[in-house]
Amino acid sequence: MNDFVILTEYFRSENKNRRKEINKSIEVNCRIDQTKKVVVFIDPEVEFPPSLKKVISEENYKKIEFHYTKPQSRSTYSDFYSYANKNLIGENCVLCNNDISFDSSLDLIINSEGFDLSGHFICLTRWDAMRNNSLKFKQPARIRKNSQDAWIFKAPVPVKMVEKGGFYMGRPGCDGMNSYLATISGLKILNPSESVVATHRHFSRHRTYSRGHRMGGDDIYMCIYSTDKMHYDKSKILYKFNEPERGYLYGDEAIRRAIEKEADNEHHWEWALKKCTSR
Repeated sequence: MNDFVILTEYFRSENKNRRKEINKSIEVNCRIDQTKKVVVFIDPEVEFPPSLKKVISEENYKKIEFHYTKPQSRSTYSDFYSYANKNLIGENCVLCNNDISFDSSLDLIINSEGFDLSGHFICLTRWDAMRNNSLKFKQPARIRKNSQDAWIFKAPVPVKMVEKGGFYMGRPGCDGMNSYLATISGLKILNPSESVVATHRHFSRHRTYSRGHRMGGDDIYMCIYSTDKMHYDKSKILYKFNEPERGYLYGDEAIRRAIEKEADNEHHWEWALKKCTSR
């Protein structure tokens, strides 16, 4: 028990219902036995909701640890990875969007025979919470198939993920860039989300981004197909490679080509980061 440290960010949404969804997700993550603590990255000028202290026990509320960011700024993947590398060496870390919560299925990561989180990078496709209290696995026919809203790793991560991770969570395309970054950094990516459940709460449908905010794209985008198994399967990896005669690469070829083309793709990566942080 208490095997995971959850890293997330908090901001006060202008939408009341959206605030409730974010608060509920943090509440659930504090309640479950699997969490040691929940590290909340927060602007020091933003008030953390006092209502949370009223709905969970004092013991569970003590799991919350605040990490204050620069005023009026957002945290990047780099900020989260840097924090983990400095403060959470040897810990099992969960990085997630703030409307994501977990349950006892996290135990599978620790208890699955033959699996060691070290050297791996778990990318989880979400389960959408429905109004009838059921969950629906997010697998649309085409758009955003195998998208990811949570990532699990053992700290520290390779320094390249700190150096190149200067983009925000929650932007369209950030998940594929994050998988690509983990791959070129030497980690083994997998997506056991059919067994490990990341619950997404978004009944309000309130969003602060549009398709114009999309980043990433061909050459710096990795996709990892979901499975119910807790093991690394290279055949599940897809790389969008911007050559018409090749299109999509899988498995060993996908990994090899992404690593080989990293330097050539640097201008595209820099463009994506600039697009993300300038809007």
